[in-house]
Amino acid sequence: NVFAATNKELKQQQQENQNNIQSTKDKQKEIKNQMSSIQKEVEDLNTQIGSYENEIIDLTGKIEDATKNIQEMEQEIEKTQKDLEEKEKLLEKRLVASYKAGNTSYLDVLLSSDSLTSFLSNYYLVEQLAESDTKLINTIKETKETIEESKKIIEESKKELEVAKEAQESKKAALAVVRNEKNEKVESLS
Repeated sequence: NVFAATNKELKQQQQENQNNIQSTKDKQKEIKNQMSSIQKEVEDLNTQIGSYENEIIDLTGKIEDATKNIQEMEQEIEKTQKDLEEKEKLLEKRLVASYKAGNTSYLDVLLSSDSLTSFLSNYYLVEQLAESDTKLINTIKETKETIEESKKIIEESKKELEVAKEAQESKKAALAVVRNEKNEKVESLS
């Protein structure tokens, strides 16, 4: 009878051991599944990190290009501005000289000619002076318009540059968040 009770206890103990082994195997399987899931999440986060890093590199390149272009345009405007100032000084000298000459008009110059050759020569000179003054005035006007247009383009470029910088900062912040999330997942595997 003692043997039967012990046999019964042994079978019960064996059944408990089998249950514990199965429970441990189930837990082990569950842990493997969790680890596999976390590893997949880490891989996905690594992909996301790579994507953010590439976007940041791309934005950095765009920012550098935009900054360089803005600097070049500003230098070009400065050069054009100096050219404009020289032309304005030249026009001012022409107007001052014309004013100092008094009320001498083109007609007076033509009428003062003492021969047909002199008249034709004076007419040619008067025509050249008038054409030169008109070209100079038009050149000054066009140069001012070019400068204004360039300044507008620079302002637009600066706005685009700011947008790119903000996008870059946003990507950097998102990258930091994803890296922290990845580090937490990696730590949970340990």
